[in-house]
Amino acid sequence: MKLPLQDILDGIREWNKVRKDRELATFYLSTARYFSFECADKGTSKYLHAYPGIYENHLYFFLIPSEFDSPDSKAVADIDAHINATPVNIGMGNGGQELPEKEAQERIDNWDNNVKEWVSVQIDAPEGIFQAFAIPTDYIKEKVAIPYDADFALRASTAAVSGYVADLVIVDKELKKSVYYDTVRPVPPFAPLEGDFYLLQLAEN
Repeated sequence: MKLPLQDILDGIREWNKVRKDRELATFYLSTARYFSFECADKGTSKYLHAYPGIYENHLYFFLIPSEFDSPDSKAVADIDAHINATPVNIGMGNGGQELPEKEAQERIDNWDNNVKEWVSVQIDAPEGIFQAFAIPTDYIKEKVAIPYDADFALRASTAAVSGYVADLVIVDKELKKSVYYDTVRPVPPFAPLEGDFYLLQLAEN
């Protein structure tokens, strides 16, 4: 789904308000289960930048290959052409998807069972709630749009005040059995690995 750049930036700005509001963050995240995406134009990007945003009162993610998410990109004039908007699917649990990897399922269960408590603690942490995710593209197939699901998850971490770090479990819907984890990085607390997360800069102006 394509949206005008202004709608995307407004959505990111609204999320940056929501992520600091305990009641609203709990409202949007406690029923968030997964979002679906495709990526046929990753180019040389090593990552997809995934930004949460609020659009028409719903939680969305705006995805852009990292090479285009920079003020130095030759495509900066039509940056919105490289952004895909996808709504977050809601529900009472991530169940219904058979994930063979035990740890991946545990992380999804952590989100289902602990997201409200996680928001309550994480919102007061120095880094707060995530502003974006960096999704590696090395397993994303090129030249053809293959559907993937990104399930919300929490990875146990003794370094985090809340005891968890926000995570996404990426599932290849074509194979229906390939699960990728230990690859997605939330921003913050982690620093960007590639690209400038330029959309954050634009949204803050």
